[in-house]
Amino acid sequence: MDGKLQVFRGEVAGEEYELTAPQVVIGRGENCGIRFLDPSVSRNHARVVRDQDTYFVEDLGGRNGTFVNGKLLVGSSPLEDGDRITVPGFTLVFHAAATAVDEGSADDGMTVVGRVSPFGAAARITKASAERQLQAMLQILQALGGTLDLPTLLDAVLASLLEVFPQADRGLVLVQENARLIPKACRHRYADSESIVYSRTIVQRAIDLQEATLMMDAGQENLMCQSIQTSGIRSVMCVPLFSQEKQPLGVLQLDACNLRKAFDESDLHVLTCVATQVSMAMEHSQLAHLLGDLKFAAEVQRGFLPETDADLGEYYYWGFCEPARRVGGDFYNFFQLPNGNHAALLGDVAGKGLAASLMMVKAATVCWVALRNHPNNLQGVARWVNREIHHSGNQGQFVTCVLCVICPQTHELTMVSAGHMSPIICRVDGTTYAPVSTAMNGLPLGVLEEYQYETVSVKLEPGECVVLYSDGVSEAEDSQGTMYTSERIGQQLAGMNGTPPPDVGRRLMEDLRRYVGDQEQTDDISIVVFGRKELGDSENGSKKA
Repeated sequence: MDGKLQVFRGEVAGEEYELTAPQVVIGRGENCGIRFLDPSVSRNHARVVRDQDTYFVEDLGGRNGTFVNGKLLVGSSPLEDGDRITVPGFTLVFHAAATAVDEGSADDGMTVVGRVSPFGAAARITKASAERQLQAMLQILQALGGTLDLPTLLDAVLASLLEVFPQADRGLVLVQENARLIPKACRHRYADSESIVYSRTIVQRAIDLQEATLMMDAGQENLMCQSIQTSGIRSVMCVPLFSQEKQPLGVLQLDACNLRKAFDESDLHVLTCVATQVSMAMEHSQLAHLLGDLKFAAEVQRGFLPETDADLGEYYYWGFCEPARRVGGDFYNFFQLPNGNHAALLGDVAGKGLAASLMMVKAATVCWVALRNHPNNLQGVARWVNREIHHSGNQGQFVTCVLCVICPQTHELTMVSAGHMSPIICRVDGTTYAPVSTAMNGLPLGVLEEYQYETVSVKLEPGECVVLYSDGVSEAEDSQGTMYTSERIGQQLAGMNGTPPPDVGRRLMEDLRRYVGDQEQTDDISIVVFGRKELGDSENGSKKA
């Protein structure tokens, strides 16, 4: 029997991939057996290799790392049933060779008597239950129409469900938060009832198997778990709640204590259809709060980016950032240090959306504080920032970054790259080069708690400039799916020696927009250009056109 991988988290949650080939590559490339189009995923990120009946997962050098059960994967590791493989934006669960499911009993002494997929449940409603479905939907829609406050909304749903299902004694909604199911609303038919209990096994299985389940008390020969047994539960319907992208939102449970008035499969079908509307309402509620949070986060982010450009004596600085969404994970900065040197940086937080934006604020702040407190020790700055990001990040959340310090007296540029693309320098003779080699490029910030970063130093001549950019630039794609690439950036910069930094940045953006055409932007685009002015041009940073 072959093993399989099931996407547990990500845009294609629920998808399954049979591991029938000797090896299956996970990545963004066209030839990958498991393909994720998120730009944070490398073209060939990781692979699963089969050796007889044993499967191994191996990291293929994905720049944002591969994690197994929350730990960074170095090299390869054997897989066991239930292991979780995480690449940026996605988590896959490994299932060993399939075994038959015992439908006779569950761990809690309850017999499974019905199963329904929560996806497309409305199409499976029978004619006999159509009237009940309509009645239930009308009651639930009436309950959903009054508020976007999630606790209030869920309480109204449970109150309506106790009317729709007169045999139900209790209702419970658990909401998924940080990979845990948290009780958010509960309702008793009788005011003097005790607190509601539930089986973690049952509710978690509903999420993991993506199945609505109807269960009955198996009888005296199978003792239920103590909490279920003492509560008097004899019949349970447990329905998972999923977003339109099949992301788990939570679980809806109804239970009954009278076995003679137990739920049947028609009840399960009706509740599953109702759950679809509840899921949509939960998404709308979360979206309403998220839009408020996003508006605030966008304002905060704008406050952490510097002015468009800065004229600091013999050097001129220009920056640009365009998030793919309302908020993004890219950040940049340039400023003068207490010792008179200048600092410039550009970073990219793995992931997108609100979580990435919050980490962006953290990373931008930590970089600013570290550079100002340790202006003479760029290696120490990188170590300190890395440690802070590691302690504050969630599983799989990290930051690629380039840190630069410029001495305006000696014109020495010192750089540290943490998993980021090398800066590109436009030399005085019109050629370009990338000073940070692959060997000198360190791990992204936050991957390991302790890591020693290397510095690279060069001297800038009059008229030379330096370009920092995010992978939203180099990996932007045209209508054929061909990336813009770092090589093209170098080609566009060739011959721009002596061109003021704002003009260098704008010309690069103009070429990028021509290249991608009408293609949708999928990643944040950020560029920083700074350079030493030509001799006699210290009064105006943008004298040349």
